[in-house]
Amino acid sequence: MGLKASKSHRWVNCPGSYTLEQKYPSMPMTEDALRGLEEHKTAARILIGDNPTDGTEVSNAVRTYVDEIQNVASGNLINVEHRLPLTRDGITLNNIIDCHTYKAAENRFYVWDYKSGYYPVSAVGNWQLLTYAMAILDTCPNLEMTASFELTIIQPRISSTPDRWVIPAINLRSYRNQLFGAAAEALGDNPRTCSGNHCHRCSALAHCHSADEAGRVAVHYQGYTLDHTRTPDQLGVDLSVLKEAQTHIGRLTMALEQQLTGELKSGRQVIGWELGTGRGSQSWSQPHNAVTAMAKMYGVTVDKEALITPKQAITAGIPEAMVAAYSKVEPGALILKPSSDEELIRKFKEGL
Repeated sequence: MGLKASKSHRWVNCPGSYTLEQKYPSMPMTEDALRGLEEHKTAARILIGDNPTDGTEVSNAVRTYVDEIQNVASGNLINVEHRLPLTRDGITLNNIIDCHTYKAAENRFYVWDYKSGYYPVSAVGNWQLLTYAMAILDTCPNLEMTASFELTIIQPRISSTPDRWVIPAINLRSYRNQLFGAAAEALGDNPRTCSGNHCHRCSALAHCHSADEAGRVAVHYQGYTLDHTRTPDQLGVDLSVLKEAQTHIGRLTMALEQQLTGELKSGRQVIGWELGTGRGSQSWSQPHNAVTAMAKMYGVTVDKEALITPKQAITAGIPEAMVAAYSKVEPGALILKPSSDEELIRKFKEGL
């Protein structure tokens, strides 16, 4: 499979995560991940001039992403979903760059990465974008001393304002050394594992001793009682430690949830827990003309380039009950929730 730039934020900070994720691969893609994949495809089609006419829904998030790129590019050639590997010392990092362009008048490269989810991602120090920038610079090394990069994360579901970071091309050298140092360790023997924010969505989280240890230490710390004689500085330190502990407990919780979900999916009973179905996405169930006719009764235009979503229709002013009559809600993904099986819990406690 090889090292991917899309996971560089993880294996740069935790080289051992690469081997562990190979051993414990991801579960099936979540509904949010599938939505993100489809939105990437739709945005790419629009950016290359192949506007969807097959009924493909174009979300507001995709429109925000496309508008940002087209406004900044201002007619310059843009590269979309560009496969551009980065290689050094026999190590190749696989990249698929969402979009990038070069504006000669500014001697600046613009690189964009689209995030469809709700987990905030910053452009500053972003290893995925930095890896993309290095790969682009390798195609024109003569510009290293003079050019600059504007690296941008577009995450419309969190903010309508893109997160940008401008960095001189020459400054990529130090990041390149760190990147390939981590890559060599990740591909070598006995790479380190480290707990941190990069643990988020790691498929091996439930099997990582570093995350487990950090979480259990945090659980132990929270059992201490704070007295009322501490100075403001001591209280500040305690709060910082507790905030960090809270983060580690969250990672340990995530790891246990992954393990329990796997056990329940395999058919095993787990005391106090069961799998339930979350609410899935809502889509129109009635014919196109029926939906547009219904919307006109409320003075709402739902038929733009494609039908707006039921949720958008409710926001536009159509009563929720009416939207429900013309739409359907698909079953959501399986979620872990506390079990109401009191008899099973009682028998377990009796056996302790």
